[in-house]
Amino acid sequence: MAERWVLPFWLERQLDPKSPDFVPVPVSAMAHRPSLALPGGLLAEPVNITNRDWTQVGNLGSWRRATVDPRGLVTPVEGGWSLDWWVGADDRWHLPSREAAVRQRLIDNTPVVETSMRIPGGDVLHRAYGARAGDHELVVVEVENATAVPVAIALGVRAWHPTGVATIESIRLGPEGRVVFVNHNAALHLPKRPSRAAWSTLMSGDCADTVLAGAATELAVESLKEEIRDEQGFVQAALVFPLAHTAVLRVALPLRPEPAIEIAESALPSGTQVSSGWRIQGERGIRVDVPDQRLAAAIDSARRHLLLAHGGEDLASVPAAPMDFADAAAVIEALGVFGLASEAEQILSSWPERQRNDGWFAGADGRFDANGAALHAAGRHWQLFRSVVGGDELSFAVARAAHAIDRKRTGTRRFGKGPSAPRGFLPPGAGPPGAGPPGVWVRDAAWSLQGLADATALLVALAQHDGASEVAGFREHLRSALSDALAELPDGVWPSTLARGADEATIANLDALTLPMTREAHLAGAAETVRAIAAHHTVDGAVLRRIGPAGASPRHTAMLGRAELAFGGTPTDRLDWLLSHASPTVAWPEAQHPTRGGGTVGSGHDIVATAAFLLLARDLLVRETADRSLALATVWPERWLGQGLEVHDAPTSFGSVSYAVRWHGDRPALLWDLSLHDGIDQPVTLTVPGLDPSWSASAPKGEALLSVPAGAAERALDRDQPDGGSFS
Repeated sequence: MAERWVLPFWLERQLDPKSPDFVPVPVSAMAHRPSLALPGGLLAEPVNITNRDWTQVGNLGSWRRATVDPRGLVTPVEGGWSLDWWVGADDRWHLPSREAAVRQRLIDNTPVVETSMRIPGGDVLHRAYGARAGDHELVVVEVENATAVPVAIALGVRAWHPTGVATIESIRLGPEGRVVFVNHNAALHLPKRPSRAAWSTLMSGDCADTVLAGAATELAVESLKEEIRDEQGFVQAALVFPLAHTAVLRVALPLRPEPAIEIAESALPSGTQVSSGWRIQGERGIRVDVPDQRLAAAIDSARRHLLLAHGGEDLASVPAAPMDFADAAAVIEALGVFGLASEAEQILSSWPERQRNDGWFAGADGRFDANGAALHAAGRHWQLFRSVVGGDELSFAVARAAHAIDRKRTGTRRFGKGPSAPRGFLPPGAGPPGAGPPGVWVRDAAWSLQGLADATALLVALAQHDGASEVAGFREHLRSALSDALAELPDGVWPSTLARGADEATIANLDALTLPMTREAHLAGAAETVRAIAAHHTVDGAVLRRIGPAGASPRHTAMLGRAELAFGGTPTDRLDWLLSHASPTVAWPEAQHPTRGGGTVGSGHDIVATAAFLLLARDLLVRETADRSLALATVWPERWLGQGLEVHDAPTSFGSVSYAVRWHGDRPALLWDLSLHDGIDQPVTLTVPGLDPSWSASAPKGEALLSVPAGAAERALDRDQPDGGSFS
C-alpha cells in the first residue's frame, strides 16, 4: 500500500504497522460511503485520528480558509482536494509525507507557513499563505530552490485532505496549460505550462509511480487538456516543473470554487510581502515585551492566528461549525483584551440577526449557555472599550435574551418524564461537544448568571434604566437560588450534570469557572472544583479529555490555568505545557495524544485553544480581580528575576493601562499609567502580586521601588542570560 500510493503524512503513519500511529481500518467503516472504492486495496475509508494537526491560512475579513498540514499539504477547504509537492533531486525523488528531514515554521510569527525539506545540496522551501488578486481570494503556494543545484518540482493534485478522503471526478488542463480545472472548477493557476505531467484514475494506480519512475512526459501534458474522468472519484495528476538554483515557482489556489479564473502572475504577492503586511496588522492593539522569548513569540503568533479566527461577522474554523456562543465569547474577549476592537465589534454586530423569536441565540440546538455567553461577549466588550455595538437594536436583543433566560429558569420545573430541575438551574439541555449526553448543566446556570449581570450593565449604558432594574432582579434571584443549590451539592464539587455527578465531563465547567461572576458571587464549590480538576483530571500538567476520542485538551488546559489564577493558584504548569506542546506554527488541536502529541479529534487548529492561551497570557500580565482591583504582573517566574517587562495600551474594564518593570540591583521598580474610562470617578487599586504582594497604589500614574522578591537576593542577576527553557 505505502509503496504504491503516496499518501498524506497522517495516512502514511496510520497505515504503517511499524508506526506508533498505526490504526487498523475496520471493514464496517465502509457504511459511511459504501459505494466508494478506495486505493491500494483499502476496504474502508480512513479517518485521521492520530495526526489531526494543521495550520489555517487565509485573508482578513473573510471566513474562507485553507489548511496546511505538517508536511506542506495544502487544502483549499471548500474544494476538498489537496495540493502536494515532491522534489526530484540528483539522487531520487523526495516526498515530504515520508521524509524525516522536514521542518515547519511561521515566517516572522505570521500566517505564512514555511515547510523546509532537506535534500542533497541544501533545502527546498515551500510556503503557503492567503492573498487576494482583484476579486479572487487565494491561497498562494511558492516553492523556492535554496540548494546549489537545479531540481524538479512536481505538484500533485490529490484526492485527500487533512481528515480523510476527497472526491475528484475530473481534472482538465486549460488550453494554454496554465489553469488546472478540478471537478469543473478553476482550481490551480500556474505561472507557465508544466514541462511534464502524469495522471491516473483509481484503476490505473497512483500517478506518483510514474513521476518516481521518471516517466512523466510532455505527452501527458497534452492529454490532460482533454478532461480526465473517474466515476469512482479518484482522478490524480502531477505537474512537473524545472526549478533552477534560487528560482521560485509560485502558484495560486482559489479559496472558493470558480468556473473560470484569470490571474496575472504579477498579481501574486510573495511570501515576504504577505508576511510584512501581517507584521503591520500585528502591531495594532496591545504591545507586550516579556523576558521569555518563547512566550513572546507564541503570543505574537497566536495574535495573528486570532485575527484569522475573525471571519467577518462569523468565526472562521476548520471544519466549519454552527456558532458556539461560549467559544465565540472566548474569541471575542481575546480580540478585545489584545486591543483588536474593530474585529470584535464586527462579530458582535451580527448578534441581533442570530437571535430567534423566542429570545434565544441560535447556535447548537438545545444549548442553554448560549444567551449567557452572547450577553457576556457584548458586556465584556463594553467594559473594555465603553462601546455598545448596535444601539437600539442591541438594546432590544439584550432585553429579550435576559427575559428568555428568566422564563426558561422559572418555568415548569419538570420536563416530560425526566428529572426536575432544582431552583437555580436551567432545564435539561445539550452540553458542549464531547461532554456526553444532555442533562441539567451547572455551567448553563453560571453562564446565565454572568449574562444577566452583563445585560444589566449594557441596559444601563443604553439608558434603559427600567429594563436594567428588571434584569438586575432576575440576576439577584438566580444568584441566590444558584448559591443555595450549589451549597447543597453532596461532595462540594460542581458536577457536569446533576444526574451524572462529578464525572469525566466536569472539565466542561472550566469556561464557567473563569467568569467574573463566578468569583464575585462567591458561588459555592467553585474553588473546590478547580482544585479537583487539577488533582483528578490532568496528566503532566494538561487537562485530559476522556469522553469521546480522548486526548489532552489545550483549550481546557488554558482555562484551568486562568481558573487557578482567579482562585489564588499559580498556573505555570499549564503555560509550560501549552508552550511545549504547541506546533512549530503555534497551533493546537482540540485534543492531543498524551504521549505522541498528534491531534486526535475535531479541529487540527483550534481557534478556541488559541484564544484561551492568549487570555491566560494576558491574565498573567494584567488581570481584573474579584475585589475590583487591577493586578499587574500577576505571576513573576524566578527565571525572570532581573529582567525587564513592558506592557503598553492594554484594555481593561477600568481603562487602558501601560506599565514597565525595571531593576535596581535585586529590587524591581514599577512604572505605570492608567487612563481611566470616562465615568469612573472612584480610585482603582493597583497591585503587583507576582513581585510584591504587599504593595498597592491607587494613583492612576506613578512609579515605585518594590521590595526584594523571594529568591532575588540569592540569584545571580545576569541580564544577558539566554531565554528559553521552562516558563517556571
